[in-house]
Amino acid sequence: MDLSSIPIANQVTPSFTNKKISVCLNDHNFLLRKQQVLFTIHGNDFEGFLDGTEVIRTRFVISATGETVVNPELCRLFSTSTTTKVMHLHFQLRAMKKADLSMCDYIIKIKKVYDTLAACGNAATEV
Repeated sequence: MDLSSIPIANQVTPSFTNKKISVCLNDHNFLLRKQQVLFTIHGNDFEGFLDGTEVIRTRFVISATGETVVNPELCRLFSTSTTTKVMHLHFQLRAMKKADLSMCDYIIKIKKVYDTLAACGNAATEV
């Protein structure tokens, strides 16, 4: 199927999770494959998309001024930071070691974590 003929809002990214379904379907493993697919659907909360109770949001919407803008609802969904992620980033920052990195690489590594925390709205004030 050629993805260029499908509107961007209706395209589905093939790799929606970092977990892969490892069993290829054949005549002998239907139940195992079914179980893996159902666990993947349930684990990623995709049931609503399959039964129609969850609405698939478009990437872009038309604003009141007539401009095409990124859907603010998607921005809200994807910009929310979880407490676990923020805690993990703080831990990474505290536990970071220079080891065999050059000073420049070490500072860049620290800055990446710091910038990610700042993007989440939880800038580290002291380490």
